[in-house]
Amino acid sequence: MSKFDITLKELFSGSEQEILHLCGIEDIKIEKVENVELQHVRQKRVDKLFSGKYKGLDTVINFEFQTRLTKEFPLRLLSYYAEIKNLFPDKLVIQIVFVFSAQQKLIQDITFEEKTDFGGISFSCKVIDLTKISFYDYMNVPEPKVNALSVLSYDANIRELIQKIKSYNLEKEEFLKILTEIHILSYLVGREEEVKREMEGEGGEINLLEIEIFRKAYEKVLEQGIQQGIQQGIQKGIQKGKEEGLKEGLKEGLKEAIELVLLTKFGKKAKGVIRKVKQIDDLEKLKELKKQVVKAKNIKDFEKKLNSEK
Repeated sequence: MSKFDITLKELFSGSEQEILHLCGIEDIKIEKVENVELQHVRQKRVDKLFSGKYKGLDTVINFEFQTRLTKEFPLRLLSYYAEIKNLFPDKLVIQIVFVFSAQQKLIQDITFEEKTDFGGISFSCKVIDLTKISFYDYMNVPEPKVNALSVLSYDANIRELIQKIKSYNLEKEEFLKILTEIHILSYLVGREEEVKREMEGEGGEINLLEIEIFRKAYEKVLEQGIQQGIQQGIQKGIQKGKEEGLKEGLKEGLKEAIELVLLTKFGKKAKGVIRKVKQIDDLEKLKELKKQVVKAKNIKDFEKKLNSEK
């Protein structure tokens, strides 16, 4: 499970009803989380499963989070539907897929139909693109987790988002956790640099080293810098460690963002190219490749750019 999926699940947790309302879905009422395993499919647990009501009828609601919709995905959803129905035979089953697409292309609801003279099946599912919801619709919900999702919006205002999160006066741990989640999601829509700038704040209000995605890289590289500084007998080693730690955090985030776009656009064909991207250690080169991967029409276009950047 990628950190993007984990982050989306965390931000949705406890805010599901508000998010449904935000998406214009008023007839579904969520009552409790269902913690069950599916016995006959490869992935034993769906992303989220709830019991509730739909227009007053007993219903099971399945949320799925997807970075891309593959040709095989409708069949996977159908297998989930069959398993859920087997577990809850007397309840309706509703499935909703949440996706995010930085492209202008409109994402349609999922449909699958196959019929012959001997029978067949017709299956459909609601798809909601989180990037197509207005920034201010997200911000009008008085809930920091929902506000954080606005980083995905087509008209996001990052400065206003960070100020909104500050206004809740959260405990420090919760505040930094929300900022980490915003930063992780920002890579999906190419806003990671803007988010980083705003999180630094005027006069350094927010210490990036307190934020998880930066801190992990910082701790690793800082130690190397300190050791080097001790050996040389100079203070510069410590400062170098801090600077390099922040750079490493950015490098890892850019690599994950490039990998996600490659998999989204080109699927399994991108695996060889992804291995090459993971070997790159030049921050500026990664920034340039992040721009090029969005423009690439096919995997060969991107590979040509990748090789020319060496």
